[in-house]
Order: sequence, then structure tokens, then C-alpha cells
Amino acid sequence: MSFPRWSRRALAGMTLLLACSHSEPFTNPDVGNDGPFDPAEPVRLTHNLGADLTPAAHPGGTTLLYAFTQPGTPGGDQCLALLPAGGGTRQEYCPTSAGSRDSTDRYAEPAWIDSATIAVVRAAKLIGRARDDYLVLGTARAEDPVDVTARLRFPYVTPAGILHLYPTHVTSLGDGRVAYIAETQISYLPCGPCPEDWTHVGREIMIVDLAGSAPPTRVPGTDYPTGVSIGPNPGDLVFTLAGDTRAFRRAADGAVDVLHDFGDIARDVQWRAGRLAAIVGGDVFVLTSELGELSQVDGGGRLEVVDVATGLPVLPEESKLTARRPAFAPDARAVFVQAEADDLYRIEAP
Repeated sequence: MSFPRWSRRALAGMTLLLACSHSEPFTNPDVGNDGPFDPAEPVRLTHNLGADLTPAAHPGGTTLLYAFTQPGTPGGDQCLALLPAGGGTRQEYCPTSAGSRDSTDRYAEPAWIDSATIAVVRAAKLIGRARDDYLVLGTARAEDPVDVTARLRFPYVTPAGILHLYPTHVTSLGDGRVAYIAETQISYLPCGPCPEDWTHVGREIMIVDLAGSAPPTRVPGTDYPTGVSIGPNPGDLVFTLAGDTRAFRRAADGAVDVLHDFGDIARDVQWRAGRLAAIVGGDVFVLTSELGELSQVDGGGRLEVVDVATGLPVLPEESKLTARRPAFAPDARAVFVQAEADDLYRIEAP
């Protein structure tokens, strides 16, 4: 069954297309750095026929790591790329052997654990299959990001009986652990007389030590999250919830307060160096199942950046891009977003 037309358009902005290969050889071309095609603000960094997704800035600020789709491949692979933070020629990591032709290989949600190590989602399925045959959250060396060591396999069921299908918004906490939004599947009625349909939804925020063997733990009070980030103090977690205008902070001792109220539905929150970024308003809808479960259908919105201490906006003027998934540069003086036709942009935040 299918969503109404507006839902399909909105879902295009949030659909997870994980992507790339098994243990096969990958390309590793040289990286050039000629800068972007057009330096005008906001700077468009990529011009891909497919989608460029979920940028993650290197801790040193030199490069962006992100996922990109391969529109011309038989299986619709999604791969990883490294791009100079100022724009230029990207370095691609995609399957090249004949063995990858019978499968859809996908990498997604890359996050820097440190300057030499990344966390990344890796999945694969035979072409034509509806569900993944293999899906893990793992780690890899930055010099070969597609050689992934599996750390946590999906799907799994929590002690509370909740099915976790896959992770999004993977976030390094700086101590070897990562936080992520665990997605599940819910049913809902798209309209009164319509038949039941299904959608994926962020169910709760989980934390796992990728170097250890303990199972992931749930962060209390994070039902139906839409964003997660580190916060101002060690142990802080900043998050947003479906249909909510506020960015919440949960301290290491479990205390929760409101870090900022954006005044419209906020999601994809990020904190860095005293600044808070989020996607606000725009093409976003909240659906409620018969059981009261929330699903936020998101086609993107405007980027807002505020100074946490003053609550004042940082950007010299409101960005007119329809954006998703902001990522700060390490000094928070620039924000990278997935925007418009799923290309990557750099927005200066002086």
C-alpha cells in the first residue's frame, strides 16, 4: 500500500537509503581541491545526479564524510565519499567487482568517532528483496571507511519488547560510545476510510559502546525522537521530539531542561561550541496511530542557528534552503546541510 501523494513527497526527504558492498575491492581515487563551482553563499558543494546525504565534518575540519546514491547502478547502491570541506573533488568508496552486481549494497549515517575512526551503518540485500539480508552498525578506519567491522546487528528486540529495525542520526559521544535513534515500524490510517498503511518512525534514543559487548541502553524520556546531539557539558545529550518545538537537554544525572524553543517543529538538532542548529518548520507533518504512536513525515525545513547563552540567531539572514541533517564544522563557524535536490551546501555562521 502507499502513502498519499503529499506523504510520498515528504518522505523523500527522510527515506533511509543505506548503501555499498560486501568485502570486495573498492575504488580510492585521488582527491583534488579546486573549490566549489560557485562560491556564492550558500555554497553548493556537490552536484550529484543521485542524492548526497548526512554530512559529517572531520574533527579537524578538513573534510566531509557523507553517503551518496548511485543512480546508474543495477542495485541502486549507496556509497561513501570524502570531500574537502571547502568544496572540490570527492573521493569515492564504492564496489567495483562483479560480485556486487547481484546485490544492493548500502552505507549510511557516517559519524566520526575520532580523527581516524568512523561509525557507519552497513547493509546489503539481494536485488529484488524487500528487506535487508544484512544490517549492522559498525566501525571502520577513516582511510578505508567501507571495510566495516560489525558491532551491533539489526533488527533486534529490546527487553521492553520494542523492535528496532535500524539506526539513524548516529552521534559520537566522545568516549567510545555512540547515541542513535532506533527506528521501528508502526501502522496508521492515512485517512478515515483508507486501509491501514505502515511507516518507519524514530522510537527511542539508544546508547551503545561500540568497543564493548554490552547491549545498547535506552535513554529515558526520548519517545519518538527526531534528532540527537552531544551537549554543552560532558554527559549531556540534546534531542528533539516529534511534533515539538523545543530542543531538550538531558544531563548526565538524568535532569532534563529546555535548551531552546524554536517556536515551530524542530528536528535534526546539533550542538557545538555554544551554538545550536536545527531544522525548523517547513514541509513536516505528524501522524498519530490508533495506539497513540507518533510518526513525523519530513520533507525538510529552514536551518536555524542560535547562540545558546543568549537565544539569539547567529545567521546573518534566514537560509532560504529547504534543508535536512545539519552538521557543524568543529568551530561552529559553518554548517553543512543536505538541501534542495539532496546536494550538500555550506552555510557560513560568523
